[in-house]
Amino acid sequence: MSLRQVMQAVIDHYPSVETALLQVQRARLSASKSQSQLGWQVNGQAGVARDISIFGTGNDIISADSQFNRRLASGGTIGIGASIKRQKSEDSFPTVPNPTTTTALDVTYRHPLRKGVDNPAYAESLLQAETDRTLALAQRKALYDQLASQVIELYVAALNTQSRQTNLQQAIVRSKRRQRYLEDRAELGVSEEKDLLQVEAQLLSQTAELQGLNVQWQIQRIGLNRLMDVPADRKLALQLPALDLNELAIGSDDIERIRQKVQQQSAELASIESRLQLAESTIRLRLDDKQDSLDLVMFVGNRTQVGDLAGTSNTVSEMVGGVRLEFQQQFDKHSVDAEYDQALLDRDIALLDKKQLLDDIYYDVASLLAQIDSGQQAIQAYQASIISERAKLKEAERRYRSGRSDTDQLLLFESQLATAELATELQKINVLKNTYSLQVATGDLWKGITLPDDEVAR
Repeated sequence: MSLRQVMQAVIDHYPSVETALLQVQRARLSASKSQSQLGWQVNGQAGVARDISIFGTGNDIISADSQFNRRLASGGTIGIGASIKRQKSEDSFPTVPNPTTTTALDVTYRHPLRKGVDNPAYAESLLQAETDRTLALAQRKALYDQLASQVIELYVAALNTQSRQTNLQQAIVRSKRRQRYLEDRAELGVSEEKDLLQVEAQLLSQTAELQGLNVQWQIQRIGLNRLMDVPADRKLALQLPALDLNELAIGSDDIERIRQKVQQQSAELASIESRLQLAESTIRLRLDDKQDSLDLVMFVGNRTQVGDLAGTSNTVSEMVGGVRLEFQQQFDKHSVDAEYDQALLDRDIALLDKKQLLDDIYYDVASLLAQIDSGQQAIQAYQASIISERAKLKEAERRYRSGRSDTDQLLLFESQLATAELATELQKINVLKNTYSLQVATGDLWKGITLPDDEVAR
């Protein structure tokens, strides 16, 4: 399996991925909560009462009223009210209707002149809802990158073990071939016992080391299977992709482009930006809270009164309306001032964190690129060393067969060749690891991987 195949299996089955998806869906509902601030609200009441009228007589009252209100995005409030009230007094007077039924219908508009202008609470709640969603996406993205880093560490460690196993298996093949050669010579009486013992000791040592690597591989394989949610005993073979050194070459013009791409893909930077937006939003809200309330209220309506007077029905209907100013001042603003100062500090902290993170991104990218570049040069040097070690071993074998070289030197040259071959493979794996780490930072690792929510895909 390639790294992307392993990552796809992990993304498909890892429980935390589903949890993060639910967090994103939860954050999306914040916008609906903000929109509800502009919805109609209704309240009403009804009841019966007994009271004393202005004439000092008993008065029975039945009343009901309702009010429909809606806050507008501009900050104003529109209201529609309706009420009905029926009064019946124990004593009647010739000029006063008794009983009477009064109905009222009003349309009211309240416009803020200072505090609440342009409805900052609604505007900021929309912004905070979007910020919450962005933060949830950033957290989910951070989870993906964290999973990727975890898988890369385990995958690369397993590749390392796999390469060591292959290298040892090749060395064991050479040792067995050397052993057979010496045994054949021993039958002819031209091979010394110490040479056979040397090769046998080397073979036993290599076999024991291979067994240790096999145990290590089993642990790593089970770890990968666990992440992929497959049976622990499922067999697994990892794929070391071929490295194109020319393709990996990074020019000076590419460094800035890569850094910009890493910044765009950084989940941590997105989280800090969300914190900045939340702090700025809180600052604006607290500045609005610091102001005194001054509202212009206008209303228009109708009043209708129907009652019995001197044995006849009396009806009065009149249009009503008016304009007034309402003022409210809060003298103790320590709480608002404290929240405002806290928001300023939160903004300053976020700005410092952002500066530190941008510096970290710059140096991390430079470090990865430097490691990739130096790793490529090391691979080329190791490859040249392998050519040299093979030629040296071939010459030593030719001299050994003609009796001009001893077994010690031959085993030493074989060991040096195996070391050079292993060093080359391990250096390739190291370059691969740094390349994968860079792909995680730029988001390129996720290309070709199907994520549970396409909207979260990079």
